[in-house]
Amino acid sequence: LTGPFFVAPPNPNGPDGAAAYRAAAARAAANPGGAVAQLLSQRLYGPQMGELKPKHRYPQALAEWTRARRAAAREMAEQVRSSSVPLGQVTTLLAEHGLSNFGTTKEKQERLATFMEHHADQVGFGELSAFGAEVAKRIFRRFAVSTKRPGDKDTDEEEEEARQKEEEEEKKKGKGKGQAKEKGGEGREEGDEESG
Repeated sequence: LTGPFFVAPPNPNGPDGAAAYRAAAARAAANPGGAVAQLLSQRLYGPQMGELKPKHRYPQALAEWTRARRAAAREMAEQVRSSSVPLGQVTTLLAEHGLSNFGTTKEKQERLATFMEHHADQVGFGELSAFGAEVAKRIFRRFAVSTKRPGDKDTDEEEEEARQKEEEEEKKKGKGKGQAKEKGGEGREEGDEESG
Protein backbone atom coordinates (compact mmCIF):
# COMPACT_ATOMS: atom_id res chain seq x y z
CA LEU A 1 0.00 0.00 0.00
CA THR A 2 1.23 3.43 -0.82
CA GLY A 3 0.26 7.02 -0.24
CA PRO A 4 0.65 9.43 2.64
CA PHE A 5 -1.67 7.35 4.83
CA PHE A 6 0.72 4.41 4.87
CA VAL A 7 4.07 6.18 5.12
CA ALA A 8 6.00 5.54 8.31
CA PRO A 9 6.86 8.79 10.11
CA PRO A 10 10.47 9.99 10.05
CA ASN A 11 12.49 9.21 13.13
CA PRO A 12 14.10 12.35 14.57
CA ASN A 13 16.77 10.13 16.15
CA GLY A 14 17.40 8.17 12.94
CA PRO A 15 20.33 8.46 10.52
CA ASP A 16 18.95 11.61 8.89
CA GLY A 17 17.96 12.92 12.28
CA ALA A 18 16.52 16.36 12.59
CA ALA A 19 16.78 17.10 8.86
CA ALA A 20 14.16 14.49 7.97
CA TYR A 21 11.98 15.64 10.81
CA ARG A 22 12.19 19.29 9.69
CA ALA A 23 11.43 18.30 6.09
CA ALA A 24 8.34 16.38 7.22
CA ALA A 25 7.25 19.35 9.36
CA ALA A 26 7.68 21.69 6.35
CA ARG A 27 5.57 19.36 4.14
CA ALA A 28 2.90 19.21 6.84
CA ALA A 29 2.84 23.01 7.12
CA ALA A 30 2.52 23.36 3.34
CA ASN A 31 -0.29 20.82 3.14
CA PRO A 32 -2.61 20.90 6.18
CA GLY A 33 -4.46 17.77 4.96
CA GLY A 34 -1.13 15.99 4.80
CA ALA A 35 -0.53 16.82 8.46
CA VAL A 36 -3.64 14.83 9.37
CA ALA A 37 -2.37 11.90 7.30
CA GLN A 38 1.02 12.21 8.98
CA LEU A 39 -0.58 12.04 12.42
CA LEU A 40 -2.59 9.00 11.38
CA SER A 41 0.48 7.28 9.98
CA GLN A 42 2.22 7.74 13.33
CA ARG A 43 -0.63 5.84 14.95
CA LEU A 44 -0.63 2.92 12.49
CA TYR A 45 2.42 1.16 13.85
CA GLY A 46 2.77 0.05 17.39
CA PRO A 47 2.27 -0.79 19.95
CA GLN A 48 1.07 2.67 20.93
CA MET A 49 1.60 3.93 24.46
CA GLY A 50 -2.12 3.74 25.25
CA GLU A 51 -2.24 0.08 24.17
CA LEU A 52 0.49 -1.01 26.55
CA LYS A 53 0.00 -2.19 30.10
CA PRO A 54 1.58 0.19 32.59
CA LYS A 55 4.39 -2.26 33.37
CA HIS A 56 5.42 -2.37 29.67
CA ARG A 57 5.56 1.41 29.18
CA TYR A 58 9.20 1.64 30.23
CA PRO A 59 11.73 1.06 27.42
CA GLN A 60 13.59 -1.79 29.13
CA ALA A 61 10.34 -3.56 30.07
CA LEU A 62 9.02 -3.07 26.54
CA ALA A 63 12.21 -4.54 25.04
CA GLU A 64 12.03 -7.59 27.33
CA TRP A 65 8.35 -8.10 26.52
CA THR A 66 9.07 -7.78 22.78
CA ARG A 67 11.89 -10.37 23.00
CA ALA A 68 9.61 -12.74 24.92
CA ARG A 69 6.85 -12.37 22.31
CA ARG A 70 9.33 -12.95 19.48
CA ALA A 71 10.75 -16.05 21.19
CA ALA A 72 7.25 -17.42 21.84
CA ALA A 73 6.27 -16.98 18.17
CA ARG A 74 9.45 -18.77 16.98
CA GLU A 75 8.94 -21.57 19.48
CA MET A 76 5.34 -22.02 18.34
CA ALA A 77 6.51 -22.23 14.72
CA GLU A 78 9.00 -24.97 15.63
CA GLN A 79 6.40 -26.89 17.63
CA VAL A 80 3.86 -26.69 14.80
CA ARG A 81 6.44 -27.90 12.27
CA SER A 82 7.39 -30.84 14.52
CA SER A 83 3.68 -31.79 14.80
CA SER A 84 3.70 -31.51 18.59
CA VAL A 85 0.73 -29.10 18.52
CA PRO A 86 -2.67 -30.87 18.28
CA LEU A 87 -4.64 -30.34 15.06
CA GLY A 88 -7.52 -28.73 16.98
CA GLN A 89 -5.20 -26.07 18.36
CA VAL A 90 -3.67 -25.50 14.90
CA THR A 91 -7.16 -24.99 13.46
CA THR A 92 -8.09 -22.60 16.29
CA LEU A 93 -4.89 -20.58 15.85
CA LEU A 94 -5.44 -20.35 12.10
CA ALA A 95 -8.97 -19.03 12.67
CA GLU A 96 -7.79 -16.54 15.33
CA HIS A 97 -5.25 -15.07 12.93
CA GLY A 98 -7.67 -14.98 9.98
CA LEU A 99 -5.96 -17.73 8.00
CA SER A 100 -7.66 -20.43 5.95
CA ASN A 101 -8.56 -23.72 7.65
CA PHE A 102 -8.73 -25.62 4.37
CA GLY A 103 -6.22 -28.18 3.20
CA THR A 104 -4.47 -31.22 4.58
CA THR A 105 -3.06 -31.38 8.08
CA LYS A 106 0.45 -30.81 6.77
CA GLU A 107 -0.67 -27.76 4.74
CA LYS A 108 -2.39 -26.28 7.81
CA GLN A 109 0.71 -26.83 9.93
CA GLU A 110 2.96 -25.26 7.31
CA ARG A 111 0.60 -22.27 6.92
CA LEU A 112 0.57 -21.63 10.67
CA ALA A 113 4.34 -22.14 11.05
CA THR A 114 5.04 -19.71 8.20
CA PHE A 115 2.70 -17.16 9.75
CA MET A 116 4.34 -17.51 13.17
CA GLU A 117 7.82 -17.04 11.68
CA HIS A 118 6.62 -13.95 9.83
CA HIS A 119 4.99 -12.68 13.02
CA ALA A 120 8.21 -13.22 14.97
CA ASP A 121 10.07 -11.11 12.42
CA GLN A 122 7.53 -8.28 12.74
CA VAL A 123 7.23 -8.15 16.53
CA GLY A 124 8.62 -4.81 17.58
CA PHE A 125 9.60 -3.89 14.01
CA GLY A 126 6.66 -2.81 11.87
CA GLU A 127 3.73 -4.53 13.54
CA LEU A 128 0.43 -2.70 13.38
CA SER A 129 -0.99 -0.96 16.39
CA ALA A 130 -4.56 -1.73 17.43
CA PHE A 131 -5.58 1.43 15.56
CA GLY A 132 -3.63 0.32 12.47
CA ALA A 133 -5.22 -3.12 12.59
CA GLU A 134 -8.68 -1.55 12.77
CA VAL A 135 -7.90 0.73 9.80
CA ALA A 136 -6.69 -2.28 7.79
CA LYS A 137 -9.84 -4.25 8.66
CA ARG A 138 -12.04 -1.36 7.54
CA ILE A 139 -10.17 -1.05 4.26
CA PHE A 140 -10.49 -4.76 3.54
CA ARG A 141 -14.16 -4.76 4.53
CA ARG A 142 -14.82 -1.82 2.24
CA PHE A 143 -13.05 -3.38 -0.71
CA ALA A 144 -13.92 -6.97 0.13
CA VAL A 145 -13.14 -9.54 -2.50
CA SER A 146 -15.90 -12.01 -3.19
CA THR A 147 -15.30 -15.50 -1.82
CA LYS A 148 -17.36 -17.00 -4.65
CA ARG A 149 -15.60 -19.45 -6.91
CA PRO A 150 -15.57 -19.14 -10.70
CA GLY A 151 -18.86 -20.40 -12.09
CA ASP A 152 -20.84 -19.44 -9.00
CA LYS A 153 -23.49 -16.81 -9.51
CA ASP A 154 -23.23 -13.64 -7.50
CA THR A 155 -26.21 -12.75 -5.35
CA ASP A 156 -26.69 -9.57 -7.38
CA GLU A 157 -27.01 -11.60 -10.58
CA GLU A 158 -29.44 -13.98 -8.90
CA GLU A 159 -31.55 -11.08 -7.64
CA GLU A 160 -31.55 -9.49 -11.10
CA GLU A 161 -32.64 -12.76 -12.73
CA ALA A 162 -35.43 -13.22 -10.17
CA ARG A 163 -36.64 -9.64 -10.74
CA GLN A 164 -36.65 -10.15 -14.53
CA LYS A 165 -38.65 -13.39 -14.18
CA GLU A 166 -41.21 -11.64 -12.00
CA GLU A 167 -41.55 -8.82 -14.54
CA GLU A 168 -42.02 -11.33 -17.38
CA GLU A 169 -44.69 -13.20 -15.40
CA GLU A 170 -46.50 -9.93 -14.65
CA LYS A 171 -46.38 -8.99 -18.34
CA LYS A 172 -47.80 -12.40 -19.30
CA LYS A 173 -50.57 -12.06 -16.71
CA GLY A 174 -51.23 -8.49 -17.84
CA LYS A 175 -51.44 -9.56 -21.51
CA GLY A 176 -53.82 -12.37 -20.62
CA LYS A 177 -56.15 -9.99 -18.74
CA GLY A 178 -55.84 -7.36 -21.46
CA GLN A 179 -56.80 -9.89 -24.16
CA ALA A 180 -59.82 -11.01 -22.12
CA LYS A 181 -60.94 -7.39 -21.71
CA GLU A 182 -60.46 -6.77 -25.42
CA LYS A 183 -62.53 -9.82 -26.27
CA GLY A 184 -65.18 -8.87 -23.75
CA GLY A 185 -65.14 -5.26 -24.94
CA GLU A 186 -65.47 -6.30 -28.58
CA GLY A 187 -68.41 -8.46 -27.74
CA ARG A 188 -70.20 -5.61 -25.98
CA GLU A 189 -69.58 -3.24 -28.82
CA GLU A 190 -71.00 -5.73 -31.27
CA GLY A 191 -73.93 -6.37 -28.99
CA ASP A 192 -74.51 -2.67 -28.56
CA GLU A 193 -74.42 -2.12 -32.31
CA GLU A 194 -76.84 -4.97 -32.93
CA SER A 195 -79.32 -3.70 -30.45
CA GLY A 196 -78.93 -0.09 -31.55
